[in-house]
Amino acid sequence: MERQQRWEAAKAGYRAAQERWPQHSTAWFGLGNVYYANSDYRSAAKAYQQAIEHNEDFAAAWHNLAWSLLRQGKVEGELEAAQRSEHLAPEHPRYGSVSETIRNAAEEADVL
Repeated sequence: MERQQRWEAAKAGYRAAQERWPQHSTAWFGLGNVYYANSDYRSAAKAYQQAIEHNEDFAAAWHNLAWSLLRQGKVEGELEAAQRSEHLAPEHPRYGSVSETIRNAAEEADVL
């Protein structure tokens, strides 16, 4: 559904998955992605935080949380989330160097 940009259907699917498997971090992560794609960064951050609550080692959720916080101008939280992503997946091409990318994006957006 996400690939087809059928956002409401994707959101409904992730919510159904959350009801059936509330501890499953992937459903929260997917919901966060839907919110982020629709520029609802606050809801995206909340969904990513739920994913992390259920799986502290979910590097992709930390990475996406960093970006959703950046979009909200929450500098302290974004850098912390970026550093956690790097720590969990240092070899990953995006997650392993996200702090520098986030810092640069924040400077460009005049958030830092």
